[in-house]
Amino acid sequence: MLFSVALECSKRYDELLDLAVRAENCGFHSVQIYEHMINRPAWPLAFLIASRTRRVAVGPVTVPSFAYDPFTLARLVQSLAEFAGERALIGVSRGAFSETMGTGRPKVRDFVGYLRTLADLLCCRTGPCLDWWTRRTPAILVGTSGPRLISEVCKLPFVKGVVVDGLWNTDYARFLVDVIRRSLSEAGREREGFEVIARPFCCICDDRRRALEFLGPVLRKYLWELVGRSPMLSFAGVGPDELRYVSWDRPDKRLEDLIGNFAFFGPAEDFAEGCREISKAGVDHVCIGLPIGPDPRSALTEVSRALGLTCK
Repeated sequence: MLFSVALECSKRYDELLDLAVRAENCGFHSVQIYEHMINRPAWPLAFLIASRTRRVAVGPVTVPSFAYDPFTLARLVQSLAEFAGERALIGVSRGAFSETMGTGRPKVRDFVGYLRTLADLLCCRTGPCLDWWTRRTPAILVGTSGPRLISEVCKLPFVKGVVVDGLWNTDYARFLVDVIRRSLSEAGREREGFEVIARPFCCICDDRRRALEFLGPVLRKYLWELVGRSPMLSFAGVGPDELRYVSWDRPDKRLEDLIGNFAFFGPAEDFAEGCREISKAGVDHVCIGLPIGPDPRSALTEVSRALGLTCK
């Protein structure tokens, strides 16, 4: 099983670069950068991390398709590949915060067309073949939690996996993995080599109450935007309207149970146990999501030790 770290560009780039270097030194596989349009752009940070690291994979995961036309996104991906080589990552989604940005989410059919165009541009099947183009096509990941879109992207050979924000419910993980297996089989593809990446919200802290209090503002800001339209809500026993207007200030036992479907909060050892459980559900890769912990640097060290990763 692989383990990665997600960063968001709501902090200074130098602070985030420090966390990325710490992630590499702690043995994590990749640094995935949210391209949330309400924050700073992910691309400058991706270039910084790629130039200051040697092993960790890096890139914006995931980019809302409404943010860049396919040619602009392909140019950015190829530019990142000059710094990161085979470590370059790219993930694309239909887009969180689309209402805030005044755009609608594209239909599944249109989004699949966007992905096809992006893949063709990356490997120079269409459009201009520029002298500096590397012709190296990074694996394309798709950010989604819906079975319909997952079924469609499994048909695309250039899509190498799905990233599911807020996935920490093992029952829903099993459901999605079953959808993926059937869809890949129908498309004549093998399950091996197609990643299922769970990216739960995380707050690593020995004091669970403090972790939950620290997590609350993050969930208020992001949870509905990232999972509010997802069928994973039914597995959590909550409806979209209820989720959108949850009060996060004073969580009771019911709210803690609800949060546990989308997030982890508690000691690093318990997180490692949760990773083992979700691995049994068929998840291949866990990425530590926001906010990591009250002290993200120490949280990465603690999780690395609990997971048995090789640290420098």
